[in-house]
Amino acid sequence: MRCGAVLVSGMVGWVAGAITPTTDPNMNGDVYRLAPTPNQPNGINWSTSFRDYPGGVEYFEVYAGPITTTYSEVFWTALPPVDVPADIVARFAGKGMAVVGFEADQVRKTAEGDVSVPINVAYNHHYGATLLGAGSRMERVRVTHTRDHRTMHPGPEPGWATVPVEHSPSATGLPTSLQFGYSNGGEFRKTYHGLVPPFAQLIESPRTIHITPMQIDT
Repeated sequence: MRCGAVLVSGMVGWVAGAITPTTDPNMNGDVYRLAPTPNQPNGINWSTSFRDYPGGVEYFEVYAGPITTTYSEVFWTALPPVDVPADIVARFAGKGMAVVGFEADQVRKTAEGDVSVPINVAYNHHYGATLLGAGSRMERVRVTHTRDHRTMHPGPEPGWATVPVEHSPSATGLPTSLQFGYSNGGEFRKTYHGLVPPFAQLIESPRTIHITPMQIDT
């Protein structure tokens, strides 16, 4: 799975240094559409092209995996953690990074470059993705039964969940982990995973990305 993350500077005062806004198109192309809400006035949607985000954005890309499956196999397993690029780690050490969205694709790596895997070859049912900062770690914890309707989605191991746990809180009160959970499933490549300007998700000292795909080899 190839996953791209988008970060933004300018609206968060403690982000280090000026950015060089990207002019690159979205990784998945011009495919994102916003459905209007009932009675919404015309002309108030925002651009789903991340390069149009007010103030500009930068981005980085990482690869997780590989995933190897055979026909009819269900793959629901945490992939090895992926390091955030070293320049990003150094730039935001002890500082806040504002994330305004992300893109994801699943690809085969070939001599001619990346080739997207068709959805009828590997059907992505859902996935979990966590951006972890220096102050948190992923831990396997027991899931207790509850009648609370807000309970978390079941994981690959019945009765257990692997979740971010903070061990060193930020001195400035910033989050030390970040969950990517904006509409997962088979439509993941053409679903907009972004926040309306000027909102963002914050994380201090980003270090690693953890991805758990659940997919079916079709």
